[in-house]
Amino acid sequence: MGIRLKLAETGKELDDVFWVRRQVFSVEEGKFGGSDPADLLMVDRFDAHPRCANLIAYDGEEPIATIRVNLDTGNGLPPENLYNFSTEREHIARAWKLQGGKEPLFLSAGMLAVRRAWRCRRDVVRALIKLATTIGESWGGTHVIVTGNHENE
Repeated sequence: MGIRLKLAETGKELDDVFWVRRQVFSVEEGKFGGSDPADLLMVDRFDAHPRCANLIAYDGEEPIATIRVNLDTGNGLPPENLYNFSTEREHIARAWKLQGGKEPLFLSAGMLAVRRAWRCRRDVVRALIKLATTIGESWGGTHVIVTGNHENE
């Protein structure tokens, strides 16, 4: 059976999203308190924002990867907890208005988590990003703010 991607909509699918995050970031990579307690789910306030899409990838029935997309609804975006993007936002807004006369709509993509056994499958990450882009575009998003680190290269 092939890899299946979908927007997490049911309680089980959302639990799978939060479980994959915990599995990858804490259990497999030893971050955020390590593997104990492994039954906790990894979730934050941005998962509750009105324009949040959590995408989940399955290999058969096994959850293997996830990514989150947020549209800025006035309370900022997840990367802005780590870095002040206000100067960049202002620069983009000025340039965007000159080109099209509209306000830009900022998105973020993050919480990319791919379980170790599936990390070498380039199609998994590519497909998640492609679906995330489609969702962001359907919301009218014009610019994406992300933070990256050496591990994501």
